[in-house]
Amino acid sequence: MRIPGVKPAIQALEAYLQYRIEKGIARASVPGQYRGLLPHQPLVYSSRGDGMSQNTKRRVLETGERRDYRACDSLQAHVTKLYKRAGIKGDSSHSGRRTFAGKVLVNTGDMETVAQLLGHTDIDCSQRYVDFDEGTLCDMFASAL
Repeated sequence: MRIPGVKPAIQALEAYLQYRIEKGIARASVPGQYRGLLPHQPLVYSSRGDGMSQNTKRRVLETGERRDYRACDSLQAHVTKLYKRAGIKGDSSHSGRRTFAGKVLVNTGDMETVAQLLGHTDIDCSQRYVDFDEGTLCDMFASAL
């Protein structure tokens, strides 16, 4: 399955990582480790050279429980703009997470791994990210036989 814009998106990310290394932005002292970057630092920095700021958002869950979470609206808007420039229409930063979650589940068969990689503490939260098209479900069924 070919996903439009994936190669340009990967190339753009590679160029950005190289830019960070050249500019010394959160560069690790061990060049080969974590692709030369510090793992505990943000992936994307603002134009000021610091991590993107996050806003506190509030959501009411289906259970009626109120939950606060942190989000970076400016980063989300930037990722959406990058998707459009790469020719990926109708997608957002969250759709990329959904695609990633689905691919991890297909390759590992383990929702705990999906949850961990998405940064969730609750598997139920991660399950909402996993979508499969009918072709993928048919392929999974055929390979299970």
